[in-house]
Amino acid sequence: MELLIALLVVVLGWRWLTTSSQGGATTDGASAASTPSSGDAIGPITQAIAQMEGWFKPGSLAQRTNNPGNIGTFGGKVASYPDAGTGFESLQTWVQTHAAQHPEWDFYDMFHYYLTGDTLSNGGPNQHPDAYAEYVANSIGVDPTTPVSSVLG
Repeated sequence: MELLIALLVVVLGWRWLTTSSQGGATTDGASAASTPSSGDAIGPITQAIAQMEGWFKPGSLAQRTNNPGNIGTFGGKVASYPDAGTGFESLQTWVQTHAAQHPEWDFYDMFHYYLTGDTLSNGGPNQHPDAYAEYVANSIGVDPTTPVSSVLG
């Protein structure tokens, strides 16, 4: 039952974001232009990251900071954004920039780095970079050993 509810939340969240990206406004008044589009891989990738980071859970850190990727700042703190659109834009930029700078990185490399700052680290407590990479890759229908840059184009 919990899995069904989680799936429903993801579908409704995805529907809300794709509807917003077609000219609507987000609930916080942010412009929908910065919401990921469903027409390319970056939208589904950022949606999968947001799911892993708790974006769809009311009151989560990701929601409170408008930071769907819980992207950190120097010093280990999570960055705050003025609205959800800006948070998604920042997450999209992070993924695209790192994929461009490291075209050889597969999903395992990307999410080891995303969670730990090192492609070779196994992560700390409550960090499971391999499972994270597999979830994101599977959400867009690719093998986790696929280079991220190749799915972004």
